[in-house]
Amino acid sequence: MANPWTYEQKFNGLNTADLNGQDSWSGSTNFDVVTTDTPAEGTKHVKCNTISSAIDRIITAVTYGTMYFDMKAGQTNKDAYFVLASSAADEIDILFNSSGNITAYDSDSSYVTVQAYSANTYYRIGIAFDYTAGGWEGLDQYHFKVNVNGGAWSSEFKVEHGNTYSSIARVKFNNPGWNTGGTFYWDFISPDYSSTEIKSVNGLAKSSIKSINGLAIASIKNFNGLA
Repeated sequence: MANPWTYEQKFNGLNTADLNGQDSWSGSTNFDVVTTDTPAEGTKHVKCNTISSAIDRIITAVTYGTMYFDMKAGQTNKDAYFVLASSAADEIDILFNSSGNITAYDSDSSYVTVQAYSANTYYRIGIAFDYTAGGWEGLDQYHFKVNVNGGAWSSEFKVEHGNTYSSIARVKFNNPGWNTGGTFYWDFISPDYSSTEIKSVNGLAKSSIKSINGLAIASIKNFNGLA
């Protein structure tokens, strides 16, 4: 099966201003597109240093898929989230917590530590999820898994509301009000781990191409310099 996740935003083409109102993002005006503090890639990323702030973007609803995002914390003793949500509720919660750990919320248990994080360091986190019985990436229905910086995938976790909802329909950044202060950054939302991954050749989607110049597509490592 092809990966149905399509939303991609690297923030480089947005105005250096509030994220609210750009690219259909809506919510707190405390999330700013900035050029300072070293973006993960390109020249811009999103910064928030005000608690009790959240912003989200409606996307085309998807019942399974894989996506990647970048996030970093300016310290290791505060809390902030990246969230994949249904149309009505948070479903997949990735928390950089105040104990210096990247965690994932499993509704069968609680927050599960994925790995430790360092201050002022971007991490590229992958999320594979499945609301269907189709077994995307080997997942059970209503479950997800994560990886960090292209490493091994975690064990699977159950989405926050179990079988209440049927799809992911929003992307969300959240700097909650649990701790005073704290600065967090988000960047690079994409269906691909690498921003230079081949999407198409001569107008044809990569998934439809069997070979290039007689070579099987699976054997090609790069094309015109792209991985």
